[in-house]
Amino acid sequence: MTSATAIALASAHRDGGDVDFRRVLAILPAAAYTCDADGLITYFNQRAVATWGREPKLRDPADRYCGSFHLFAADGAPIPHDDCWMARCLRERREYRDANIVIERPDGSRVATEANAVPLYDESGKLTGAVNVLVDISEMRRNQAGRRESEMMLAGQKRALEMLAKGAPLEDVLATLVGLLEESTQGLVGSILVRDAAEQRFCMAVAPTLAQPYVDAFRGASFAPPYLGPCAMAAHRNETVLCDDAAADARWRPAWRELVARLGLRSCRSTPIAGADGRALGSFGLYSRDGGCPLPDAKVLAALTDLAGIAIDHKRTEQALRDSRAALEDELADSRLLQQTSAALIGEYTDEALYEKLIDAAARIMRSEFASMQMLTSELAHDGELNLLAYRGFPPEAAGFWQWVRFDSQSTCGAALRTGERVVVPDVEACAFMAGTEDLRLYRQAGIRAVQTTPLLSRNGNMVGMLSTHWRVAHEPPERALRLLDIVARQAADLIEHRNAQERVRQREERLRAIFDSAAVGAAILLPDTRFVQVNSALCTITGRGAEELRRLDCRTLTHPDDRAAADALLEELLAGRTVSAVVEKRYVRKDGVTIWVQNSLSLTRDAAGAPLHIVLLCQDITERRRAEQALAESHAQLRAQADELARFNRAAVGRELRMIELKNEINALCERLGEQPRHRLAFDRDARA
Repeated sequence: MTSATAIALASAHRDGGDVDFRRVLAILPAAAYTCDADGLITYFNQRAVATWGREPKLRDPADRYCGSFHLFAADGAPIPHDDCWMARCLRERREYRDANIVIERPDGSRVATEANAVPLYDESGKLTGAVNVLVDISEMRRNQAGRRESEMMLAGQKRALEMLAKGAPLEDVLATLVGLLEESTQGLVGSILVRDAAEQRFCMAVAPTLAQPYVDAFRGASFAPPYLGPCAMAAHRNETVLCDDAAADARWRPAWRELVARLGLRSCRSTPIAGADGRALGSFGLYSRDGGCPLPDAKVLAALTDLAGIAIDHKRTEQALRDSRAALEDELADSRLLQQTSAALIGEYTDEALYEKLIDAAARIMRSEFASMQMLTSELAHDGELNLLAYRGFPPEAAGFWQWVRFDSQSTCGAALRTGERVVVPDVEACAFMAGTEDLRLYRQAGIRAVQTTPLLSRNGNMVGMLSTHWRVAHEPPERALRLLDIVARQAADLIEHRNAQERVRQREERLRAIFDSAAVGAAILLPDTRFVQVNSALCTITGRGAEELRRLDCRTLTHPDDRAAADALLEELLAGRTVSAVVEKRYVRKDGVTIWVQNSLSLTRDAAGAPLHIVLLCQDITERRRAEQALAESHAQLRAQADELARFNRAAVGRELRMIELKNEINALCERLGEQPRHRLAFDRDARA
């Protein structure tokens, strides 16, 4: 169970980032810690401290791979730290699940655990470290009931984490958490209400056990006073609210009291759900149908409430990123004009050459002996590092030291990264935050006495990098030079943003190509003269030809000779702009000579000048359908012929019968003139006399 949790944690780390990842580790009911790729401990939760019996220092080489005092195998044999499961996981880049290991604390006590070490990778597939979850199996053996509950909670948390990592809807994730809380209690029912990020109302109500009227009552409802129950007060005040008697409590709106009475709910405990910044994101309500306020396990409630906050924060962060990307798309049209201006100014070069030109321009404008340009490796400044793209004048040791600059760096770049504003240090020797730092030593070694760093901001205000200039003497740059530098900074930010946008476009094109190639119907891109440019495997199957062969042909060649005239007329309509799309049924001749019927959907794309660019073709084999339609038509024709024949027979028979009646009437009339009795009795005569 814990090995699966460790794998889910690795997925959450890759998809959600360090902040959410560490918050998840902090609430895990098991010891957990992480190491970087070199085995240095980068994070541990309080369960790990309790398991080790000590609190190691982060990134301390003395505690490489594990923070325990000593390690032993299950048979008592000592295990060196560099041969523990974490070390093997990093060295061999493989997972170790449910691996037994005994931890000895400084006081001599020992704890039997199961280690679950899983390597961590960044988006490019580079190993960044590993996470290890240690389960105290001695405690679980002593308390089997506690173990079952812990396993249930871990399984639930794992399920919620997997749902979050796989992009499940927030409502489904929160419903899972409500179900976990209900399972851990007896006879209690729960709900989660989520505040709207901008307005004083609830945007989501999740209550899988309660009736739909409960959800309907809260979705879109205000949580401001007068309160619609304890959950609204908890979400508004960011504090736990208790209600022993819902029907008699005058703090709540009558509508809520009537609702819970109708649902048979008597008492409620509502706990606020806090986000990473401590502000209320909503509330977690727990209802009882009996008297007395619900009393859930405090640790379980706290863990699930925290996980709900992580889920809501995560989804809102995802939404904010999507909104940011959408805003960037809206800005592309304006960006193109600025890019053209930049291209006219600096010419056509590789990115590296453009970086060099930009720092040279910055150095000339600022009259500085040194300059550098860096790119931020994350959209969130506090999560990323600055990567040195180009520099001028740095000695090798300084360039190597500043190749990567962290958020906590004491250089001007680190300070600008933390504040998001330009940082100017006229004299590094008089700078308080640099005193005694390695950055100051390297400034001195390089002969740098003054420095300024300007953040590079994208069009939507996100930080994307830094542009710095340095002087050999104490210097305060004039405002005019800084204004000119801002123009260079604008060009540098556009360049970095353009590079990032190109990468996103490349990834999007790869996804579109995968969708095109795997489509269930035939698909192709044609030139205006119907020559094939790109085809998928389904079209190859329909036509009985390979992709390379199709690219040497045009659509007209595949068309049955009797259908070509109509196809040519339709193509003319499409190219002339009299129609933008069309659906047509016609015949193709396969490579094996078999004639098939297809339904083609055609649409035309044009370039910026309005000239035809490509024809998008979707092709579906409808031969069986046409055969069925033909058989049905033949059947209808046969039935119509039989009906016509029957009608003709009926008309002839009725005509003969009517003639006989006329003859009999004439004979009867003659008999009456001769004074004789009528010789023929007709049925309608009898009916008339009757």
